[in-house]
Amino acid sequence: MTISRRTLLRAGGLVTVAGAPFAAGCARPRDAIEVFVVWSGGELAAFRKVVDEFSKQSGRQVRIVTVGHQAEELLRARLDANNPPDLAVVPLLSLIKEYAQNGRLTELPAAVGKGIQTNLLDTVSVDGRLYGLWVKAAHKSLFWHRPSALSGGEPPRDWAQLVGLVRALAEAGRAPLSIGVADGWVVTDWFENVLATVDAGDSYERLARGENLWESPAVLEALTSLAQAWSVPGAFPDGPQRALLTQHEESVVDVLVTGRAELLFGGDFVLGSVGWFRRAGVEVEEAEVFRFPPLRGEPPLIVSGDVAALTYDSPAGRELIEWLAQPSAFRSWIELGGFMSPSAPLDSYPPGLSRELARQLRDSRNIHTDLSDQLGGRFGGGGSRGLFRILPQFFAEATAGGALAREAVARAQAELADAARRGSA
Repeated sequence: MTISRRTLLRAGGLVTVAGAPFAAGCARPRDAIEVFVVWSGGELAAFRKVVDEFSKQSGRQVRIVTVGHQAEELLRARLDANNPPDLAVVPLLSLIKEYAQNGRLTELPAAVGKGIQTNLLDTVSVDGRLYGLWVKAAHKSLFWHRPSALSGGEPPRDWAQLVGLVRALAEAGRAPLSIGVADGWVVTDWFENVLATVDAGDSYERLARGENLWESPAVLEALTSLAQAWSVPGAFPDGPQRALLTQHEESVVDVLVTGRAELLFGGDFVLGSVGWFRRAGVEVEEAEVFRFPPLRGEPPLIVSGDVAALTYDSPAGRELIEWLAQPSAFRSWIELGGFMSPSAPLDSYPPGLSRELARQLRDSRNIHTDLSDQLGGRFGGGGSRGLFRILPQFFAEATAGGALAREAVARAQAELADAARRGSA
């Protein structure tokens, strides 16, 4: 009989994560502050550097456990076993709300949220009480390109101009777009940016609150607009079928390293990817950016992020989370690039693009927190569930163009409404 990892976790068996074994049903000695994180690779290395500074100042040891895409399952198992880590840093804001409402998180002092926008604090608060610290934010409303992509022209100011640019580049034999559809979040981010400018974000926020408006005209317009851009003949290098197998990092290479495509939609963390390529000795052309063009009104700014919560109320855990809330705590990561904090002062960032993007995070008027992160459950969750299944499938069908694209819009809208009703897909 094959036993899945999820079954093993729920049974309270022995689990090993990143080389650190623990028994899910056994209490562990609190000889070190244990922190669950979703980061790996360069992000994990950067966070270790941050925590090393805390240890140097406080004399406390910190054990970092990287849980990756299994954050929800592993954290839930440890909470169920009454053996939680001290802190958990998770990207799913819906988990913060759920665990806080169930009494599984410790309320944080208001000072932890100092300097963070009210609408971001609302996503990690319940009944006016703060339960999460926004540690790392992502600006997810950007197009990246090499300077030659626009041929000296101005970047598109609205959606119609973007579609016009896609057509012009394709007709010139220059594949305009590279999209990492294999990473489902990339396609959901496209959808969220368009939806946020249909009606000044009203439908977006109502969907985030759980209202089932998936059959509304706003969602119809957003899906139709996406199909309009994606179905342009020659829009993708090697065709849309290749895009279905492309991951986000590959799309960065397509645009900024090899030049196989002209435009890349991606968050500020693209800067970090470019930095790693350069450190590996890869020649990367200097990138330029423009904001995601709106259908109408103000450009959108979709923000996602990783939020720290106190899952075990201990003096040491409180000390660490309050230390992480200091504006200067992540200075070393900011210097490495690819990191944005909702609270760090602007002069923490090097002059140029990083500082400008941080300013936009503070000043943008049409700002919204990532929809899929807020929806939670099987509908909003990652992997092959909910939005992460329906929207990539929509891309596959919408790229056919013409009547098939219109059928794809209708089918995707119906599936979204049905999945929201069932809470799964």
